[in-house]
Amino acid sequence: MSLFGWLHDPPADRGLRIFDPETGTWPLRPYPEIAELTLRAAAGLRESGVRRGDVVVIIRPSSAEFVADFFGALLLGATPSPVAPPNAARDRTAYLEHVRRVIGLVRPGAIATTPDIGRLLGPAGGEPPWTCPIVTGPAAGNAPLDSPTAPPEIGLLQFSSGSTGRPRGIRISLEALQTHVRTLYRWLNPTSELTYASWLPLHHDMGLVGLLLLPLHCAADLWLMEPAEFVRAPMRWLSCFGPDGPTGTATPTFGLEHLTRRVRPQQLEGVDLSHLQTIIVGAERVEPRAVEAFLTKFAPTGLRRSTIVPAYGLAESTLAVTGVPAGNGFRTHYFDPSSLALGEAVRPTTDHDGAHGLLGCGSALPGVSARVVDEQGAEVKEDVLGEIEISSESLSVGCLTESDGDVPLRNPLRTGDAGFMHDGELFVVGRLGDGIKQLGRWHFAEDVEKTVAALLARPQRTVALLGMLNDRPTVAVLIEGKVADPEGIGRSVAQQSPGMRVMVLSAPSAGFHLTTSGKPQRHSMWRTLTRGGYDKYRVWDSNPIAARPAPSMEHVLQVLRERAGAADRDGAFPVESLAALRAAGLMGLLVPTEYGGAGGTLTDFTETAQQLASACLSTALIWVMHCQQVLTIVRFGTPALRARILPRVAAEGAYLGSVTAERATGGTLLRADESLIAVPAGYRVTRSAPVVTGGAHADGYLLKMRTSPDAPAHDVTMVYLDRTQAEVETGPGWDALGMRGTENVAMTLRGVVPADQIVGGLGNFRQVTVETFAPAAHLGWSACWLGAARAAFSALLREVRTGGRVRLDVRSDLTATRIADIRRRLEVVGSYLHTTLAEVTDLLERGLSLEAPAVQIHLNMLKVIASRETYRAADAMISLAGLSTGYLKDSTIPLERLLRDLRAASLTFDDSRLDVASGALCLLDPAVRTAGTVPGLGAKE
Repeated sequence: MSLFGWLHDPPADRGLRIFDPETGTWPLRPYPEIAELTLRAAAGLRESGVRRGDVVVIIRPSSAEFVADFFGALLLGATPSPVAPPNAARDRTAYLEHVRRVIGLVRPGAIATTPDIGRLLGPAGGEPPWTCPIVTGPAAGNAPLDSPTAPPEIGLLQFSSGSTGRPRGIRISLEALQTHVRTLYRWLNPTSELTYASWLPLHHDMGLVGLLLLPLHCAADLWLMEPAEFVRAPMRWLSCFGPDGPTGTATPTFGLEHLTRRVRPQQLEGVDLSHLQTIIVGAERVEPRAVEAFLTKFAPTGLRRSTIVPAYGLAESTLAVTGVPAGNGFRTHYFDPSSLALGEAVRPTTDHDGAHGLLGCGSALPGVSARVVDEQGAEVKEDVLGEIEISSESLSVGCLTESDGDVPLRNPLRTGDAGFMHDGELFVVGRLGDGIKQLGRWHFAEDVEKTVAALLARPQRTVALLGMLNDRPTVAVLIEGKVADPEGIGRSVAQQSPGMRVMVLSAPSAGFHLTTSGKPQRHSMWRTLTRGGYDKYRVWDSNPIAARPAPSMEHVLQVLRERAGAADRDGAFPVESLAALRAAGLMGLLVPTEYGGAGGTLTDFTETAQQLASACLSTALIWVMHCQQVLTIVRFGTPALRARILPRVAAEGAYLGSVTAERATGGTLLRADESLIAVPAGYRVTRSAPVVTGGAHADGYLLKMRTSPDAPAHDVTMVYLDRTQAEVETGPGWDALGMRGTENVAMTLRGVVPADQIVGGLGNFRQVTVETFAPAAHLGWSACWLGAARAAFSALLREVRTGGRVRLDVRSDLTATRIADIRRRLEVVGSYLHTTLAEVTDLLERGLSLEAPAVQIHLNMLKVIASRETYRAADAMISLAGLSTGYLKDSTIPLERLLRDLRAASLTFDDSRLDVASGALCLLDPAVRTAGTVPGLGAKE
C-alpha cells in the first residue's frame, strides 16, 4: 500500500460515498472514477500553466473533485495547498481578504476551485503581482494526463489560521507525509479492514491527513460529509453507521459535544453504533466530561467505551504525536487544579469534587518522540508540568508567514503546549498561549471552561479567554445564549483565579469565532474583547468600576457634547446623537441577551443615564424614556411581541416612543380617554397626544388607552403600535423654555394591532406602571438630572481651581460655604438614588412586588428630591459663577442651558401630584416609614 496505490490500481468495489443533502443518501464514487477524474484534473492544471515546484491552491468542498485536484497537483510535481471554502457564517469581505493574503504569501501557479467560488474570488486570483489562473475544471474534454512529473519535494502546504487568524503555512515534505500516513495505519493496527467516515474539513490536518489520505492509502471506503451539514443535521451524519457502514472516524471534542447536545434520546431508535471500532478524539484537549456525556447518551446504540481513542497532535508534526492504542480504552487522571505551576508536580487526587480530570493521550507513535521540558529545555520528571517537546520523522520542514517568510522549524520542536507525563502517558493541559501566569501558577482556558461547564444546567458553548486587559490579568468567559446564574459562574471562576478580573458574557452564536472544525479562535476573540466588541454582552464583572457600557462611550459622549448646543438652539431632535447611541449598542442596553441585547441591569441603566446627561441632558432623557419602553416590553410584553421587537432594538437600535399624555386627562397617568376598539384582527387604535417626546423619529410606540369604549376611565391598557402599523399625523411642536433637544410634538396615531401586542394584559396598566413604567422613569430621570448637574459642578470647580473666567477668593469662607451647599444638594440626590435603586433591585431579584407603600413613597420622593435639589444646585452654580460664566449662553460652561433644562424637572409629571400620592401612601404604610427613614433599609413588607 502507498499514498498513490489507489490511483495506479483502483479497486472498483470501493471509493468515496459523499453525502447528498438533496436526497439524504451516500452515493458511491468508485476509485476508478476518481482516478480518471484525477488524471483529467492534472491535465487541466498542466494546461493552465502549472509546473513542477508550483503551489496549487485548492478551494473546494469535501468532494471527489477535491481529491482529483490534490493528487493532480502532486502528479505534476506541484504542491497542493488546501484553503477553506467560503461559508454562510463568514463575512465575505473578510473571507476574500484571507484568500488574498494566502495568495500573496504562496504565489500559486493556479487556484483550483468550483465555478461558483471562482466567480466569488473574481480579481482576488488575478491582481498583480500574484496573477494566476483560476481553474474550475477538470473540463470534460480534457484528455487524461499520460506522463506524470517527478513528485514534488514538498507534498503539502497546510494552512492553519489557528487562533490568530493570520495565514500560516506549514510545509510538509512528501516523504514526511507518506511516512506519517503509514505511521497512522500501524498505530490503529486494524485487525479487520477498516472503513472510515468524516465530516471534518479537508483543509485542516485532521480531516485531510487522518480521514482522507489514510483511507486513500489503504483504498478503503470513505463516507464524506460537509462540516456545515454535520453541524446543521447531526442525525444525517449518524445515518451512515450500521452493520454495513464505516468502522472508524475522528473528531475534536466539539463534535462529541455537538452530537450530545443536538440528538434527542427518542431519535436514537434504530441507530446502530455497535460496529464502530474507533473514534479518534483529538485536535484539542480531550475533556472527560464531554466524552462521558457522549458515551452515556449513545450507550443505547451499542457504542462501546473502548471505541474512544484519545490522541494528541499538531500540524507541525503532519498530524499525530501520541495516541492510545486502538481498542485499549482510555484513562482519566484527576488532579488538584491549584497545583498547576510550570516546573511543579501536579498533585493527583481521588476526590473528584473540585478536581480537574484529563484523558490520557497515550504514548508517542512509531517514529515520534515526545517529552516534557522546563523553560531551559531540560526534561522534567513524571507528573511535573512543563512544555511538550517533540521530534519526529514527519516534522514540518518549515513555516511560511507574512512577517518572517519561510522559517525552518527545529527538530526537536517546542510545541507551546503544556502537559505532563503520567505512567508513560501524555496528559495535555492546554496551550501556553491560551493561559496566563498569576501568582506563580498557570491558568488555562480549558480549565476555566471545564469549571463553567460543570455549573451550567444544560450544555452551552463556552469559550474562555485569558490575557492582560488594561494591564490587569483577566479571564473572560463567553457563554452562548442566556446565562441563568452569571454571578454564580463568575464567582466560581474568580475563586479559582485569585487576583484576576473575571467577566461573564452572554453572547449570541455570532460572537464566537470558530474554525470550520469548531475550535475557538481565541486570539481573534481576544482582539474583539480588547476593542470593546463584547462589552454589550457582559452580564457579570468582578470589577464593578469596569462593568460599564462599551469603551466607545467616550466617542458617544463627544458626539453628544458637539450636538447639544445646536439641538437646544434649533429645538431639533438630536439625530446624530441617537445614531451614536445606536452604533454603540446602547439602545439595546436593557434587552436580554437571548434577544441579542446587552442584558444590562438597572444599575447599568442609571450609570449610563448619568454619563449621557453629563454631555447632553435632552439626549439622555430621550434615551431614558426609550429604555423605559424597552423594560416594559421585557417585563410585560407577550412572548410574540418580545420576539418581534426586542431583536430589532438590539440589532438595529429601534427607538421606542411613549404616548401617555392626553388632551382630556392631561398628564394623569392612570386614567385614559381614548379607547381600544376590538376588531377581528385585534384592536383598532386611534390616539391623539398633545406631546410625544421625539415622536416623529420613533420606530414604535407604547400607548396608554382605555380598555374599551364602555370601560371606566381608570380601566387602562397599554398597547404597542409599530410605526409600520400606524398612520401618523404630526402636529406642531413645543417651543419650550428648556429640554428643547427632545423635540416634543403633537401626534395622532391610527392603526390595527394584533392581540399579542397588548402589554401586561387588558386593564392591567396600573400594575405595569407600579412595577416598571413609573420606577424606570423616576430612576432614569433622577439619574439624568444628577449626571447633568454633577458634570456642570465639576467643570465649574475646575474653573475655580485654575483661576479661569471664574475668579473667586478660594480662601473665602463664603466661597467654601456656597460650594459646600451645592455639593450637599447633589450628595443628597446621589445617596437617595443609590439607596432607592438598591431597594428596587433587591425586591426585583427576590421576585417581590414594588407595590408596597414604602417603596412607592421612596420612588416618588426620589423624583421630587432630584428635580428640586438639582435645579437649586444649578441656580446656586450660576450665582457662584457670576454673569460672565454663569448667565451667558455662549459660556464655556452651559449653566444657562442647564438651568432651563432642570426647570422642566419638577414639571415633568408634576411634583405636586407625587406629593399628594406620597401623602396618601404614608397613611397606608404599616411601618410608618416617613421622615427620617433611609430608603431600602427599613423592615421588609
